[in-house]
Amino acid sequence: MSRAPQGLEVTKELTGDASVDPEVTNGDSVTYVLTVTNHGPDEVDVDIYDEIGQFASVSYTSVLVGSVTGATAGPATATLDDTAVTMPAGSSVTYTLVYVTPDAPFCGTISNLARVMDPAEKLPVFEAADPIYLGITQAEAYVCKRNELVHSQFLQAFLGFDLDRFQRLYDYNEQNFTLADLIEWVELIAADADVAVPRPPTVNPNYTP
Repeated sequence: MSRAPQGLEVTKELTGDASVDPEVTNGDSVTYVLTVTNHGPDEVDVDIYDEIGQFASVSYTSVLVGSVTGATAGPATATLDDTAVTMPAGSSVTYTLVYVTPDAPFCGTISNLARVMDPAEKLPVFEAADPIYLGITQAEAYVCKRNELVHSQFLQAFLGFDLDRFQRLYDYNEQNFTLADLIEWVELIAADADVAVPRPPTVNPNYTP
């Protein structure tokens, strides 16, 4: 991250109920407020970006104070991507971004990445993720993070017909679902990753959870 131009201040906050309790229900909306202020004394140029990521949709408005140019006035319904925003001393721009979370069965941690760049150096002067926890508790989010790695290992073993390794992974992680459930889940993961999943030529008869 590069040094911010003199006088430039960037703030980002999660507002509403999610600011108190970031555990959110599928389909709910969350609101972020991103403010960029140039306190002076010089005019500055910045690029302002806010990533939609895994959210289902976004809509936002903005309030411009002073002779700001290059910033989207809104309302808008696309990813915030304002380049070459010119901000005279004493000016500011505030974006209010409303993101809709994806429907079930999606669950896990969703991060909203805001970034303000110095276009001259092509480096960020500000970055903030501000995660929420969708359909899970914060404690469960740590479990999900671990499971992502486990599922990736299962998928690699499954695609490679490495049934012995598949069995070892299964036993080691003490999964509380059947092999059929596991195969179905692996297929869903692979479908999401857009890769083909061949059926194993044989299934170990000892796969009995």
